[in-house]
Amino acid sequence: CDDLNKIVHPYGFIFCDISRRPHGPPVVGIVKPDIGLYRIDDENRGNIMNFKCKNHSSDDMSSYVAHMGLVYLFIEVRKDPDQDIFTDPPKELPPSDRSSTIDTWSENENDGYRVSALGQNAHYAHLIQTRQFRTCVFSLTVSGSTARIMCWDRSGVLVTEAFDYKANPQTLVDFVWRFVRANPAQQGFDTKVRAVDSQGDRHSFLAAITSHVQLQLDLDPETDEKELKCEVDRHFDPGAIARLTIGNRDVWVSRPLWVSRTVVGRCTVGYWGVLCDTKDVVFVKDVWRTNFKDVDPEGDILRDLEEKGVEHIPTVVCHGDVTTEDGSPQTTHIDRFVDDPWVKNLYPQEGCLRKIVPRVHYRLVTDIAGYPLATFKGSRELLGVTFDAFNAVMDAHDKADTLHQDVSLPNIILYRPEKEMKRVGYLVDWELGCKLSEVALRGNVLVGTPAFMSFKALKVQGHVHGLKDDLESFIYIVLYGALRWLPVKSPFGLGSWLTGFFSAPHPNRIGDGAVVKFMNALERTYTSSLSSTQSTQVIEWLNAAMDLHYNGVANPLWDDGKALRKMWERFLARELPSNDRCVNSVPGMKIGEGHSLHVTYTVATSSKDLYRHRDKPPQRLPRPTKRLWIVDDDDPHPATRAVKRLRTGTGSQTP
Repeated sequence: CDDLNKIVHPYGFIFCDISRRPHGPPVVGIVKPDIGLYRIDDENRGNIMNFKCKNHSSDDMSSYVAHMGLVYLFIEVRKDPDQDIFTDPPKELPPSDRSSTIDTWSENENDGYRVSALGQNAHYAHLIQTRQFRTCVFSLTVSGSTARIMCWDRSGVLVTEAFDYKANPQTLVDFVWRFVRANPAQQGFDTKVRAVDSQGDRHSFLAAITSHVQLQLDLDPETDEKELKCEVDRHFDPGAIARLTIGNRDVWVSRPLWVSRTVVGRCTVGYWGVLCDTKDVVFVKDVWRTNFKDVDPEGDILRDLEEKGVEHIPTVVCHGDVTTEDGSPQTTHIDRFVDDPWVKNLYPQEGCLRKIVPRVHYRLVTDIAGYPLATFKGSRELLGVTFDAFNAVMDAHDKADTLHQDVSLPNIILYRPEKEMKRVGYLVDWELGCKLSEVALRGNVLVGTPAFMSFKALKVQGHVHGLKDDLESFIYIVLYGALRWLPVKSPFGLGSWLTGFFSAPHPNRIGDGAVVKFMNALERTYTSSLSSTQSTQVIEWLNAAMDLHYNGVANPLWDDGKALRKMWERFLARELPSNDRCVNSVPGMKIGEGHSLHVTYTVATSSKDLYRHRDKPPQRLPRPTKRLWIVDDDDPHPATRAVKRLRTGTGSQTP
């Protein structure tokens, strides 16, 4: 680090050895890079010193905790040159031929190591992206005396050919020198985010969130003080509040409810926010949407549905693409290389790079800031709020000719309107919503959440999504909710039951869950064994819905949803348990439990930095499987997620 620090010190930066341990509690699988670049100007020096490794003096600036909320770029070091992640072409090849072999993989004992090492670097980039407001992340990977520069954004990763930094250090020196002299936007920060320093603004944010939590959970500040504080802390960190400008409105956000666990793709982040002018609590969705002309932003879809009279959907407060300092949208950059000659030589097969798509940074604010369906209190609420979401699907189809295409447990929200006694169900996340006339035109694309998709959508190649598929998803939502949070039993064992029915564990075959769902539709192989002493009405509803859907053969009465609506209304007219909730814990099954993840961010602006920390690291890591480079979560089925290898032909990529 000493030689590099001679370059970066004059600009207020320092390279530190952060290989000793990560910041935060010990969690299996948590790893850390070897070297991190930090900022150490007078204002931020104290923040860095607070995260120093133990057993080092206060004057020792060479070793720190690997706090990824503070790192500007990272370096991963391997002593052996044979441990290089990538393989370059022979040096004697002319430039015109080099690009055709830069991606060559040698079949040797290092093959598995390379995949693991790439996954490790992808994990580091992911940790920075989930702890900071970022547009891209720069890194270096070093193997012996050779190094490569990497740039990660939401469409992919760009990698240089290897260069010998000992024989020719100028490439490394130029990159580091340019990086520390670059402005925050060029370094990969979202400069449209501002830190909130005013004590009055922090108090207003806290007061609004506290009041909203009391309303939503019907809590008394005196008798439920501990629970109230716990719930407020899910959304509020006193030292970490940011101000976002979205459309023509400003909104405060703090801790997100969830973050994406992939390096590339939509990478959705969700918050409870507070409007700066009215102090209303809203929901803020931050996403990197696909940048295609024929795909409408979610805000436009919701406003069209609202104009057509669709109920039980959130109302758009404001939305829009995030812009740069010059007013242009924040977009990904890696996808711009797809049409370059060296890339076409590298990937001559048609459609090989279809997963590397252009993306634009987009934020949406809606009025419904509620709790996930997983928090329902009993059978009455489970069937009631899912019926509300069912009506949203029916309204969208009948009034607006629109399909949701991702009806799932995480996309149903419980919300208590002011002065109302009960919570209402809202169907959210209309990003995949599509007009009926356009469904077939989008091609053979698997969309939705696999656990709750229809068996035909999972099993039948070329299946065109329809209303009956969205309706079938409600069966699996109620079934999953009953198995996880109602006193429902099965002799098969809950863990294997849920894994078989709602997961697709085989990495190379589509449709494991589809087979189980289809077997159950034919013969009730699984659900016929369900029993309960308190929640028998939910089991009766499931049997009635499954008989209406498929009883040996497909039932045409299912297709338009009218028969299902009548049956559902009859059940809701009955006396249903309102407080029969219990928790059936199943390791590894946390679908729809968004409140388990607390994350806070680093906000970087041209004037100052706001440092934050994350108190619960993710349990799952983005791990590419063999011969895959970067996992894209646009294809919701894990068995069909593609990865693409994309890197530059020669030279280095600098800010």
